[in-house]
Amino acid sequence: MGLLGIELSKGSLVALLLLIGYSVDTDILLTTRVLVKKKEPLHERIKKSMKTGLTMSITTFSAMFVLYIISSSKILDDVAAVIMIGMIADMLNTWIQNVAILKWYLERVHR
Repeated sequence: MGLLGIELSKGSLVALLLLIGYSVDTDILLTTRVLVKKKEPLHERIKKSMKTGLTMSITTFSAMFVLYIISSSKILDDVAAVIMIGMIADMLNTWIQNVAILKWYLERVHR
C-alpha cells in the first residue's frame, strides 16, 4: 500500500479485514477438501478445490477491477486496489504454498 500511495484509511482497513476473511475461507476450502474427501486421488481433490477457489477469487478480482475503473471516488479506488493486490497475494499463497504444505504433510503421514 505504501508503494502505491494508498493511505491506511477506514476504507482500506475494511478492505484488509475483508482480505483476511477471504484468505481464511480459501485456506479452509482447500484443507477441508484435501483432508476430508479421501475417496478421490490427492491430485483430483486439489484440482477441484483449486477450480472452486480460483473461480471465487477471479470473480472478486474482476468485480474490484471494474469498480476501480468506473469509480470516481478515491476511497473506492483505494478499497478496490487493496483488494486486488491482496487477492493476487492470496492466490499465490494458497494455491502454491499451502498446496505444497498439504501435499508434503499427506505424503509424510501416509508413508
